[in-house]
Amino acid sequence: MAPGRGQPNLTWERESFFPSAFRHEHGQQGVVRFLRSATTLPLTLLAGLACIIAATAFTTRLSKEIFQCPDWSIQCTVDSNIVWIQAHLGTVQGIVTAFYVASLAAIAHVAHAFAETMVWPLLSKQSYSLKQLDTYLSASQGSIPSILFAFGAAKDLETVLIILGLCILAAVPLSAAPLVGYVYELQNITMPFEASYLPAGGMGPVFTQRSTAPVMPKSVSQTVSKYIAWSNQLSLEPLPDYRSWIERNITCSGHTLNLTHPESEIFLTVDTLLRQRYANRKKKSDEIVRIRDQPRSTLWVHDFEFVSPHRTRSTLVFAALNGKIETGLPTSAPPTWKEDWPSGISAVSCTVDVELVDDTLMVGSGFPAPPETINSLDIVGKGAGGNTSEIALWFSVAPTVVGINVQGRQPLFELCPSELPASELPVVFISSTKSTKCNSWTLRNLHDFIDVSMGAMATASSKAFDKGLPKVTIPSWHHTTKLDPARPPLLAIPICLALSVVIALL
Repeated sequence: MAPGRGQPNLTWERESFFPSAFRHEHGQQGVVRFLRSATTLPLTLLAGLACIIAATAFTTRLSKEIFQCPDWSIQCTVDSNIVWIQAHLGTVQGIVTAFYVASLAAIAHVAHAFAETMVWPLLSKQSYSLKQLDTYLSASQGSIPSILFAFGAAKDLETVLIILGLCILAAVPLSAAPLVGYVYELQNITMPFEASYLPAGGMGPVFTQRSTAPVMPKSVSQTVSKYIAWSNQLSLEPLPDYRSWIERNITCSGHTLNLTHPESEIFLTVDTLLRQRYANRKKKSDEIVRIRDQPRSTLWVHDFEFVSPHRTRSTLVFAALNGKIETGLPTSAPPTWKEDWPSGISAVSCTVDVELVDDTLMVGSGFPAPPETINSLDIVGKGAGGNTSEIALWFSVAPTVVGINVQGRQPLFELCPSELPASELPVVFISSTKSTKCNSWTLRNLHDFIDVSMGAMATASSKAFDKGLPKVTIPSWHHTTKLDPARPPLLAIPICLALSVVIALL
């Protein structure tokens, strides 16, 4: 500070203020004497370190815990304390943050005390005004504004390095909240789980198509429930990317209908080849199917063939009443039909070829163990038909049984992509509305309809006919929401920085 009129000269030569004996003692024995004279600093340092270790250990243990077990997992439990922590994770994070901030503040306090002893010898090498002296001392005590001003007043590299260390010490406590928040951020982590499966499978009664509802296997009822839930987005279809795993082939082409309108009836009829194909079956299908008078889409089984003991080929007919199906051939309603259907009836026949084979479906990657065989053709029950091809028949005709039969008429479906953009699956039609806004189909819609219905049938039938075999344990990986175990060690970074600065200052 330059002297002026009426102002004393406040500039001091620090060499005279710090004798050489003190500087020598500081370099060799000053730290030991400093610690002896400030007995609270070691205790503060130990307390801070202990708190940091406790917070890190608690968080590390918590990061290894699973907050929720999948419904299908076995040997997976969540402790009641973990359940409470999960429900109050925000509160727990706040407590850990406060604990962690206090710990870093204690360590920073000790570090600043050491830094202050380093600043005095530094100041003895240059001439400073009282204002500059006060700035350096405030910086050594953790004042961020003073640290910034001290950078501007630094006169040599050694001073810059010490001020940089002071800057790091000042930032250490400020890093606590964002660092703890990052560590406690829930992540979608892949964890190993185990599930059990009871080898089984089968259908029971053989398939028949009749105007009076036949006896349906329990698996069919479950199939209907699953498909209705998936198509209405009440639940998610499992593994939609693996629809093609079932060994099947689907080909569709335009089809012309031979329609009949019985006198004074409110339904149409169309012939099928079911009775002609297997006339000696114990349970026979009707020769005709009945079509309701609602402008929606319907379907029925026109024919089927047992190609081999494990393979069946079926012909399904899809008809859009006063609607349109891609590549479909139009058929006009009989003259006696009173409904005004200017678009006629567009029909497509799809050949669905299904073969049951032993195969292994592996979903994902990085399996914890080689996959176990959970089912096979030797386990699947053949049911009343006496051959596995009857089960393949049920799979191939699955779309015809997931709807609702009303008064002996074939079920109706509607497809409204604008209303169901996520699934684009046809939903079962049960109302009496005359709207025709949901009656336009593509071949992709038909393929998806067949695949998803078949998947529902396969899922439902896989648990039927328990053979009394021991359960199979299935190891698998599953995503679960929890803390990332790789993040808790990051809590040690601030303390390592603070101790590194102290060691560097020594």
